[in-house]
Amino acid sequence: MPIRQRLYDWSPSRRRRWREVPGTETLPSAETVALTFDDGPDLRYTPPLLEALDRAGASATFFVVGERVAGAEALLREMEERGHEIALHGMTHRRHDGLDEAEARTELTEGLAVIEAAGVRRPTWYRPPYGGSSLTLGRLCGELGLGLAYWSAWGQDW
Repeated sequence: MPIRQRLYDWSPSRRRRWREVPGTETLPSAETVALTFDDGPDLRYTPPLLEALDRAGASATFFVVGERVAGAEALLREMEERGHEIALHGMTHRRHDGLDEAEARTELTEGLAVIEAAGVRRPTWYRPPYGGSSLTLGRLCGELGLGLAYWSAWGQDW
């Protein structure tokens, strides 16, 4: 395992934050894998990814950024039509863990509104950009009916 991944996995700040604001990090069965993708939709990269998932007979959860939905509404609908889950990654991709309550509420509610306006089901999951959660975000997720999703393995694919 590369040193960068080990340091990331051992990060006390990440582990502390995730303990303070619990969310789904692993699945109950070791035989189950959840494929997730963040930051889209992207008109260039999402279509080939959808084709690859189709070839593999796999589905995934896409944590989308609200401001990236503009101009990609048809792609978002196609993602859902192909059997993939659409989830929220916020309205923007800035860090959400330092936002005050009003800003955090805006990030979540505007992101949800843009996704719903595109004609897909209302997301039930939220993943904070960079995994940076807060007690405020955790509480807002509860109010808005959103599960909080982290990850257990990271592809370091930025």
